[in-house]
Amino acid sequence: MSKISFPCALVVSSQGSAHDQLAGGRGLHLSLRKRHQISLRFTLRAVSFGHPRGTVTDRLPHSEGRLLRGNLIRMTDYDQRLVDLYDHDNPDGPDHDFYRTLADEVSAESVLDLGCGTGILTVTFTQGGRDVVGLDPSATMLAYARGRAGADAVNWVLGDSSSIPRDGFDYAVMTGNVAQHIPDTDWERTLLDLRQALETGGILAFESRNPAVRAWENWASRERTTRETLHGTLVEWQDVLETSPGTVELRAHNLFAQTNETVTETLLLTFREQNTLEQQLNAAGFVVEATYGDWRRNPFNEGSPIMIFVARAR
Repeated sequence: MSKISFPCALVVSSQGSAHDQLAGGRGLHLSLRKRHQISLRFTLRAVSFGHPRGTVTDRLPHSEGRLLRGNLIRMTDYDQRLVDLYDHDNPDGPDHDFYRTLADEVSAESVLDLGCGTGILTVTFTQGGRDVVGLDPSATMLAYARGRAGADAVNWVLGDSSSIPRDGFDYAVMTGNVAQHIPDTDWERTLLDLRQALETGGILAFESRNPAVRAWENWASRERTTRETLHGTLVEWQDVLETSPGTVELRAHNLFAQTNETVTETLLLTFREQNTLEQQLNAAGFVVEATYGDWRRNPFNEGSPIMIFVARAR
């Protein structure tokens, strides 16, 4: 089984004057905030997953390596400061309500949360005594998850889809547009891994943005936004480029004014058409039972911002 891997490079640099960086007005935040509807992994091969409220967000990618001022660095995990802000920026909301309600409806007893991140949704699946596994490639994210209330009831696993500890699950989820952060070659393998992990009749649910809406055209911010965080003043801005049809590169910049360090993540997101995802699910051994266009379960149409798939393992 192959790994879930999302393209992402991370740059940490020191800037001139922190005051120079604080100038600017408001813009669209796509940092570790629910610009997610954006979650990730990198070319530096590491990963995690997430989502935003109102739109559909993703989580940020991990970082690899050590802090190096002014240089491109490779990281094996998220910057701890961004992880500390994650739950505040990505609170519980209608997307989580959707996945929890679906778990109840299918009478799930064994749940797999692939790309669980900080575990904010994962721990809530344990209600009713369910057997729950939360899997994520980020050691920093999992350390945070293990420290939250209710964490002892979850089996936390470090890894990707090749690390799923067993089969026999009757419900599996990938939230925060995780699917878009997995390249095509790894994506199809991931679906096969999930099919192997689910018992026949088990349910897989996940979401992905609708490429026809071209949401990325509204992500770029010419002006910088500033907010106060537990790590001091944070300045955020982002650049977006459609590198090829269906592939978008997002560069998210995070300036921590207190230390005068800028963490820049470069993410590659894949926008797949509805029929492509349906064909891939079918090839992996699933039957699509429903495709929704929002968290209220309205039918998907060409103008819907997201596609929410509910598929059954055959």
